[in-house]
Amino acid sequence: MRLSHIQYYFPHRLDLLKALLEGQLASYKKEMEEFLAEKDPSPRKKLSKALDYILAVNQSQMDNSLMWNIWAMSCHNDQVLEIMDDFYCVYRETYRRLIADCVPEMDRGRQEEIAAIAVSILEGASLITGAGRPTHAELSELDTAIRDTILRLVFND
Repeated sequence: MRLSHIQYYFPHRLDLLKALLEGQLASYKKEMEEFLAEKDPSPRKKLSKALDYILAVNQSQMDNSLMWNIWAMSCHNDQVLEIMDDFYCVYRETYRRLIADCVPEMDRGRQEEIAAIAVSILEGASLITGAGRPTHAELSELDTAIRDTILRLVFND
């Protein structure tokens, strides 16, 4: 594909960035909607699968590279920062809905708080153990610890 083709559809760099993030978010949302639609009798298992999905995405070099570069750009460009904020608002709300589905009696404010904690931990994990990062033996079980910690927060155990 030639650069002129891309520039035809995305005349401005921000248009391309927005489309990339929207594509990324659409992919995440599709997976999360599938988790929400599952009629698994175990809410813990349903949420565990959703967490494992994001932890697996953290092992994608392409996904990590895209996000890390956009994070860096958001430090210097308010429009990119706004695009990132929109992305994370939807990401957090998707997790809140999943938490609400698993623990419907939980207060909405607590759902939002735990969703924000979960997203923060999951995103931070990509910086420590994501694709392209150095590996450290002492971190080999970090994904399991992250999943279990978030499950304990959600299910209060």
